[in-house]
Amino acid sequence: MRRVDIQGNLVLDDETSGNTTSNWSSGGFIGDSVVSGQVNSGTQQQFLMRNDQLGSWAGANWNMVFVGSSGVPAQSFPSPPYTTVAQTPTADEKPYLYIDSSGNWDVFVPANRMRSQGASWASGNTPGTSLPLSDFYIATPASTVAQINAALAGGQDLLFTPGVYQVNAPINVTNPDTVVLGLGLATLVSNGGAAIMQTADVNGIRIGGLLFDVGTTNSSVLVQAGPSGSSAGHAADPTVLSDVFARVGGATIGKATQSLQVNSANVVGDDLWLWRADHGNNGTVGWTTNTAANGLVVNGANVPGASARTPDCKW
Repeated sequence: MRRVDIQGNLVLDDETSGNTTSNWSSGGFIGDSVVSGQVNSGTQQQFLMRNDQLGSWAGANWNMVFVGSSGVPAQSFPSPPYTTVAQTPTADEKPYLYIDSSGNWDVFVPANRMRSQGASWASGNTPGTSLPLSDFYIATPASTVAQINAALAGGQDLLFTPGVYQVNAPINVTNPDTVVLGLGLATLVSNGGAAIMQTADVNGIRIGGLLFDVGTTNSSVLVQAGPSGSSAGHAADPTVLSDVFARVGGATIGKATQSLQVNSANVVGDDLWLWRADHGNNGTVGWTTNTAANGLVVNGANVPGASARTPDCKW
């Protein structure tokens, strides 16, 4: 959940089920949000709150992490398992689609905040830049990789409409400050073992709201941020990965050696779900069926500690 204003309480598991064995919850993320009442974690195994403003917090299981947030518990790990950091060292909120005062569709790209606490919009408009939708290539599942890459090479940003995309060659994001935004958790599936998306070693790429899914042929890597050997520094304008999810098995049989490989410096990961399935559709999960060596491999320098979830873990 991002950029939400909840006037009242928030419960993070299905406490209304009436069956205490069916309301287990594995973990999640809320950022740039305000909850006026109490947030109750219930059975969440782990949870991350970043730049939020809460009335209060109740509940603990394995690990609850609070960064740059108010109204949250004090540091007390491991009992109760609360890890609390007063300020977020660097934060770039996820771009979002909106309608402006003239009725036009735009994409807003929030500006970077250093050593921040609380929601970016709580005391006024979020600082940042608006991009007209005309700057974007609007992809649908019928779009080809060649069409998408031509648009990116020509300087356009990229918006994926909801759907499942079959990707038979890498989508190449080569220009600095390109925005790649998925709606409705657009799902990109690797065909033939190809990497699904790879970026150049340039400043300021924003990728958000996409699910990268394996195919039946093993992929050596699903998503690559910067080519091998990247050496440029990007501290002033980093690449940011927001709500970037990778799935190895669960929906379909598939394999990947590495889900996300980060080679560029200063890449910020903000809610990464990098999953090797331990449950799913029949026949899609097994010790030798949906294999994966690494969820995340970081070769780049000065990469902040990402929020990343592997099976039953939240970083």
